[in-house]
Amino acid sequence: MTGRRVGTAKARMKWVVDASAAAKWLAPEAESAQADALLVHDLFVPDLVFAEVANILCKKQSRGEIDDGVAVAAAAGCSTCLGAWSPPPR
Repeated sequence: MTGRRVGTAKARMKWVVDASAAAKWLAPEAESAQADALLVHDLFVPDLVFAEVANILCKKQSRGEIDDGVAVAAAAGCSTCLGAWSPPPR
């Protein structure tokens, strides 16, 4: 026996989205291209990511890295963008 399974489909691995990557999709910065590369994978977005992204956006706004309009638009787009990968209700 060679250890191979015959006739079984290989399950696709899901990637868990980190808030820092999600924030780069919503408010582009230097490493946004690396974050964009994750979009080709099957993604899972934990519920806590929404609060974490909001916190990141607030910090960027308070430091002057993004203006008010970008922060508001990014926060509004957060649930639309990330909601597509969220787990279904239990």
